[in-house]
Amino acid sequence: MDKEKLFQDVKFPLHWGCEEYKMYIFDADDEMVAMTYYDVLDATATYHPFEKLIGEYKDVEEPPNAKYAHTKGDYYDKGISDEPIGCVRGWGHISNKYRKNITEAENRQDNIGEYIFLVINS
Repeated sequence: MDKEKLFQDVKFPLHWGCEEYKMYIFDADDEMVAMTYYDVLDATATYHPFEKLIGEYKDVEEPPNAKYAHTKGDYYDKGISDEPIGCVRGWGHISNKYRKNITEAENRQDNIGEYIFLVINS
């Protein structure tokens, strides 16, 4: 994860879009960062690992034993099911920002996704 690029693309602190539903996570500029899949793991009914994303930047390291996995922007709780519990978001503002270099936009979104992976496994 590239911290410098993360700070260019995400403005901390992060917050729930709505505390009542806890479905979307936004940055300080109200750009979407992540989304929960409430039909698999409802963040209002039980603990959701995306709760760890809320607030200021977390400086975390690669976990030795990750409880959560991620593939193609989706996050999975290895102990719950094969259905994803959430995903990285923000493609709209990232692709607009890097519209002349779509590969860079993809790398930027993957970088945000890697940050999410590290934080939820910390």
